[in-house]
Amino acid sequence: MMHDNIANGRAVGDRVRARDTGDRTGVFAETGSDSWTYDAGFMLLGGGYLLCWAGWLEYARRRRRAGRPTVAG
Repeated sequence: MMHDNIANGRAVGDRVRARDTGDRTGVFAETGSDSWTYDAGFMLLGGGYLLCWAGWLEYARRRRRAGRPTVAG
């Protein structure tokens, strides 16, 4: 199985140059891979989530130290 997108104009059965990296599920295009962009996107989303969570924890800690309740009600 080819992990990367195949160039336009190719059909099933055409021969394309590929690089075998030892992955058991398939090969990559010899010209390079853009499959890392999907993983990078999830890493950025996860990092953003962790930064927001840490910011919220710091905000709650400062409110608690100032003697104000953290939950409105």
